[in-house]
Amino acid sequence: MMRKGTIIEYKRCFGLFYHYGMYIGDNKVIHRDKKHIFGKGYICITELDNMIGTMKILPLQIPHVPTEQAINNALILHNKEQKNSYNVLTNNCEHFVNYIRYNKAISRQIQRIQKIVLFGICALFLFKNTKNPKKINIKTH
Repeated sequence: MMRKGTIIEYKRCFGLFYHYGMYIGDNKVIHRDKKHIFGKGYICITELDNMIGTMKILPLQIPHVPTEQAINNALILHNKEQKNSYNVLTNNCEHFVNYIRYNKAISRQIQRIQKIVLFGICALFLFKNTKNPKKINIKTH
């Protein structure tokens, strides 16, 4: 039996990205969802059995918000939030569960993507500069 406050990770698109939710009891998961990647999104409560993707239970990190407080905070956000607050880069499902469980709205998958993009830009810049090195004229007297 799953414990309340458990963070669940769902593998999507063969592991290209993941969806996150938190189990709140009574076979229900609270999570930030969206219609499509750049579409309108919202916090919703879904039956655990209706969640899509390969499920993995994540170990709870220390320190964390106490379980009942995390569930209350999630339900408060669910009740007051309007649609359109979803943003794949700054306010996605992983930001949501990390905020309610750890008071830190972070997304490690977005951080990884940012590092990959930055590495790609740097590699492209370095490759371009090695392909066409600048010639320096040194005057001798």
